[in-house]
Amino acid sequence: MFVLLDKETHAVSMICPDKLSDEFIDVTGQDMPENFAEYTVIDGKIVSLAALFPEASLAEAKRAAIKTVHDAQNNFLVAYKEQYPAIEVDSFDSKRKEAEAWMLDNATPTPTIDKLVNPPETKQDLVNAILAKVNILTEIERQTTAYRTAVKACATSDDVAAVPLPGFITASQGQG
Repeated sequence: MFVLLDKETHAVSMICPDKLSDEFIDVTGQDMPENFAEYTVIDGKIVSLAALFPEASLAEAKRAAIKTVHDAQNNFLVAYKEQYPAIEVDSFDSKRKEAEAWMLDNATPTPTIDKLVNPPETKQDLVNAILAKVNILTEIERQTTAYRTAVKACATSDDVAAVPLPGFITASQGQG
């Protein structure tokens, strides 16, 4: 019995010696990779495509790392916004603009914020709460941007793997 690798599909077969043909390569006794799509056969040996094309594997590592963090950021934002009704989420930006303007000059009109103040809460309390939300979202964006910049600067796939994940990801995984 031989372990054979199909030259075209890289499918593994267990086959009796009388079934050998030029369509297969004998890889009996070689360490079998888990994902044959990432390997090829050269001179009868299984070879990693990443070893043959390090630039492509580096680019793929960067793309995958950045996508992972972008997906995590998007998931975080979805979960964050689910804490609030749609009408409140829709008004985040207008309330942010009013709050920032009021912090610069407390004589600035703030029609939306004025309608939302519920005593004993003060306008200052509400503005602080609005800006706290802005700061959370801005910090997530800052962490994602810093991670993306660090990944883009990497020279090897190992460097990419060594870039620490943003704190909002590790915190959500119970690691931060």
